[in-house]
Amino acid sequence: MLLGANLVRDESAELLSMLITRAPAEPSPDGAEDLDRPTSPATSALASPTLAEEYARAARHTSRLPEERSIRFSLSARVGGHATEETADPFFVFGAEFGFDIGTLVAVGITDLGFGGNLSSSDFAIAASGTPYLELHGFIDPRIELYGQVGVALQGRSQTAYDEGHFQVAAYLAAGARLYASNSFFIGLELAMHVVLTDAFLMGSISLPQGTTVGSAALSIGWTF
Repeated sequence: MLLGANLVRDESAELLSMLITRAPAEPSPDGAEDLDRPTSPATSALASPTLAEEYARAARHTSRLPEERSIRFSLSARVGGHATEETADPFFVFGAEFGFDIGTLVAVGITDLGFGGNLSSSDFAIAASGTPYLELHGFIDPRIELYGQVGVALQGRSQTAYDEGHFQVAAYLAAGARLYASNSFFIGLELAMHVVLTDAFLMGSISLPQGTTVGSAALSIGWTF
């Protein structure tokens, strides 16, 4: 009798265990998915708005897209010199530049925009100048941009000091670099060559005769918009 009772008890326990094992898991009351399911790092990063904003902010500070710098303005100081057998005359030119990007690698603009002249008690020479140019540029680093420019300097003069024409032209070739301290502010370094094409060209306070070729170096500060 005791042996039969033990057998019934064992069979009942085994049947109950099988039923519990095979029963499907009940869904959660609110229908939410299992929070313990693993997710990939990429999925977690994209799902987090905080990380996405940080990635976008970092990208803005380390890249310079053409559409983000379509207009450029700078102020420059240029120094050069003209040497002859008798004298060596330095010149200084202060001017402004406006540049406009028309493509990923191409820009147009006008540089060395300003006034110059030579004043004395008996005579004077005053000139207004500007150099339209075509530029090719590219970034070798998120903060360093190299460029080359070719253009023609145009000059109108009102004078009594020199017996020369009132309109003068000089060819212009330059290469330089812009070092960006931020996305909108840069410091520029440039080397340029100037070739006088007409009877004379006033550089700073000295008049360069036709055919003269001089070099110059310029330092500038500028902003992009």
